[in-house]
Amino acid sequence: AQALAELDRVNAWLADSPGNPALLSQKIHLGMVVDVPQAIDACREILRRDSGNSFALGHLAGAYLVQRQFGAALQYAAELEK
Repeated sequence: AQALAELDRVNAWLADSPGNPALLSQKIHLGMVVDVPQAIDACREILRRDSGNSFALGHLAGAYLVQRQFGAALQYAAELEK
């Protein structure tokens, strides 16, 4: 419950400061714990700005792995390897 409340706070801060790298990073880490789709959305936001961002690519691979979407996980892992 505490992580979910923190994720809500981070989302509120992102509304005031969209694209803030530190906040997006927090959203990814919290999302991996309580809401994987939100983590995926934050990773995609980073990749829209920086398509080769290794942090976002690695976390996307992990997020899809958690969701048992192995094809997508492998795709992002391969991108990360490049």
